[in-house]
Amino acid sequence: MGQVVLDTSILVAVERGVLRLGECINENEDVAIPSIAIAEYLVGLHRSTQVRQRARIARNLEFLEELSTVLEFGEREAKAFAILQAEALNSGVGRTEFDLAIAAHSVVQGAILVTRDKNARLSELTGVVTREV
Repeated sequence: MGQVVLDTSILVAVERGVLRLGECINENEDVAIPSIAIAEYLVGLHRSTQVRQRARIARNLEFLEELSTVLEFGEREAKAFAILQAEALNSGVGRTEFDLAIAAHSVVQGAILVTRDKNARLSELTGVVTREV
């Protein structure tokens, strides 16, 4: 049984009904969501002025948290992040710090990073294995 780490693009796609969770993970995989992905996702909730959208975001997050383990960002993730950030800066490919912090979780966990963000080219970074959906 393997582990997958969901990035924010997956949380958003599930919330918007563009993707079903079962389409991007296998039933025998353990699902994890980095707390930093939750923070990035919740920006949408706090920016929205629409009551229905805010409720939909909150329900979706509750649903996803029930099915997964929430990963906290600690010292090991910080060290992995520093390596990924240095590589990203040296490569010239634009990646957000959120992207890299989430990817750091997948490296530390030895997990597959499930993402819809093909432009970030995260699989080009050391230790990052992606499943692009």
